[in-house]
Amino acid sequence: MFNLLRSLYFILGWKTFGAQHCGGGMRFNINILKSMEIKLKRVYDPVSPADGFRVYVDRLWPRGLSHETFHYDLWDKDIAPSDGLRKWFHADPEGRWQEFERRYLYELEHSAPFTEFRRHLSGHNVVTLLYSSRDEEHNNARVVEETLG
Repeated sequence: MFNLLRSLYFILGWKTFGAQHCGGGMRFNINILKSMEIKLKRVYDPVSPADGFRVYVDRLWPRGLSHETFHYDLWDKDIAPSDGLRKWFHADPEGRWQEFERRYLYELEHSAPFTEFRRHLSGHNVVTLLYSSRDEEHNNARVVEETLG
């Protein structure tokens, strides 16, 4: 848990994250993180009013959906994994999952668009991260969810 908190500290800065310098380390106010409900959902699942603010987090447009049938509030391609990382991971999602998580978290930590993305979401009580992968356990939305929440 501490590594995740430390990563968010570097992404957002200590004031945004609610961290305070104390003695020999940092103290984090994790209640700030829990104020937003984050859900995950495949883009092919039905839209629900309970979805809240719907964010598509993949780089590529989902197959088989038109702009008229796919409902989302934000599509931020800049926070999706880089093309190289996405293609590398796609070759063996289960076998490369842990390394993908590590590399993608690094990309997010060093991404100005992700910092802006986080600020944009802070005004919403419920956020649903939409992804197109068939694999519900091994996809980039899971990493974004863990980083946000």
